[in-house]
Amino acid sequence: MNKVLHITAHLGGGVGKVLSNVCSYNQNDEYEHAIILLEKPQQLQFVNQALENGVEVFIEPSREIIEKKIKEYDIVQIEWWNHPLMCKFLYNFPEMPVRLIIWSHISGCSYPFIKKDFIKNCNRFLFTSPYSLENIYLRNQDTEEFIKNNTDIIYSSGGFSNIKKREHFNDNVFNIGYIGTLNFCKLKPEFVTYCNEINISNSKFIMVGDNSTQNAILNEAEKKGIDERFEFIGYTDNVQNQLNRFDVFGYPLNTEHYGTTENALLEAMAAGVPPIVLNQCTEKYLVKNMETGIVVNNEKEYGNAIRYLYENVDERIRIGNNARTYVLEKFSLKNTIMNLNKSYECVMKTEKKDFSFKTILGSTPSEWFLSCLGDDKQIFKNGIQSLKCNNYEEILENQQQIQNCRQILKEKNKSSIYQFQRYFKDDKFLSYWKNVLERKEI
Repeated sequence: MNKVLHITAHLGGGVGKVLSNVCSYNQNDEYEHAIILLEKPQQLQFVNQALENGVEVFIEPSREIIEKKIKEYDIVQIEWWNHPLMCKFLYNFPEMPVRLIIWSHISGCSYPFIKKDFIKNCNRFLFTSPYSLENIYLRNQDTEEFIKNNTDIIYSSGGFSNIKKREHFNDNVFNIGYIGTLNFCKLKPEFVTYCNEINISNSKFIMVGDNSTQNAILNEAEKKGIDERFEFIGYTDNVQNQLNRFDVFGYPLNTEHYGTTENALLEAMAAGVPPIVLNQCTEKYLVKNMETGIVVNNEKEYGNAIRYLYENVDERIRIGNNARTYVLEKFSLKNTIMNLNKSYECVMKTEKKDFSFKTILGSTPSEWFLSCLGDDKQIFKNGIQSLKCNNYEEILENQQQIQNCRQILKEKNKSSIYQFQRYFKDDKFLSYWKNVLERKEI
């Protein structure tokens, strides 16, 4: 039996679900799996699930144990989304021959960007959405040939058989649901404008997820006179109860969001709730227009689509049923495992060899952060140069540019400046950029 060692920053969210399910499903089968976590988990749900199914899980193991396990296993699989601890691990990647797979759990078409040198530095690179192939940094003949022969597209899905079909209620309220993070690096910044286009008197917007932007949403909704239609649930352990309330799933996302498999969207579809999404990013690959949901181009089309489903109950049911059938079949755990095993078979035909990420990532935490930036990279590099030259005017101009950088770089997590600085407090440039964002005296 061949052995696969998964190395991941943590085992939370969608990654935790898929890894724990994949590893548990395959024990005593064709492949044996183990998991290394680079930090202690905040939640133990998926760790316990893996352990209960006989999967070895090593939490913050020593360097000696990591190298020992890498030697013992046939394949090393990196679960990647540019977490700061993973950057540190890759920079210090053990100098020993391995068969290396990198499974990217983000699109790489926006920050954190996937670059060509990164995908080529392994035996096989796995994308989690066809959308990743639209990445501007992968558009050249040499890279396209590599992608054709050395990559696969495998959705990061742990299956949705646990989601029950929505129970239809007749409560005289038309519920438009949303599940997921409410910050505006994921949610469409013009979200309230989209909601205002719906214009259904008995509609309600049920928002499930963190409440980080609740006040901002309500303030904007109050200006449009629709604030009383919003209900904020916060985080919940029982998603099914909320899905049972939804008549449709309104999911307008930021055009630069990093998601791929979009578990919240697929859970809604698995419950038979018809989704309305924008014609962009991974959503356009997950939803088939007028078959498993409705795909729109702007806020007016968004409002028209939801009114169409409100006025045509039979269509709402038909599309919801189609969505459930589609998700349960295409995004099953069995399909994920089958596709992973095919990749493993390809990699097992290759010899182990040494890999180094030092020239790809850079040599310091601030350089690791810069390595996945796109056009914004030059802004931060200019900041370093301005400080070295001690040019006051250039420093002030650059600080303003940093303060106006894309929203995701200012988030608490999501590979942001703040997250990198929390893990690497001694890096002077990360601390400088953090202080600039907070408009502190430099």
